Amino acid sequence: MDQLTGVWKLVSFTLKSTTTNDSVPAISHPLGRLIFTAEGYMNASVTDADAAKPLPDNKLFSHRGVDELASIVRLFTSYSGRFKVYEEGGQRMLSTDVNIALDPGMINKPQVRKVSFERRENGQDAEANWVWGKVELVAQSVL
Repeated sequence: MDQLTGVWKLVSFTLKSTTTNDSVPAISHPLGRLIFTAEGYMNASVTDADAAKPLPDNKLFSHRGVDELASIVRLFTSYSGRFKVYEEGGQRMLSTDVNIALDPGMINKPQVRKVSFERRENGQDAEANWVWGKVELVAQSVL
């Protein structure tokens, strides 16, 4: 689990066609973070960077209309819960027992993903749907 613990940055998110076998970006400008703790909890937040730009009028969500909120929130997903890593059919799997999510339909339903750790030269992987890179923390000194 030490290999998984930490903060991960979304590099790309592609969908692979079942008819043509082609991979296409699912999000034009992916922006996301995964956080895995040593205590067995995780949090995932993913959106399109274009939807995450600050709005020019600086109004809070609570002061926006439903249509405006929908255009922003529709591209955002977030969930959290306890996770476990296990082997199934020779494949490493990650399962998260979701206990909080932006989409209430995800709560109390496991999110299961295939997991692999590979060093990539360019950060791209046409076979994977989600490609994440671990964020390396840099120590800072305070004077």
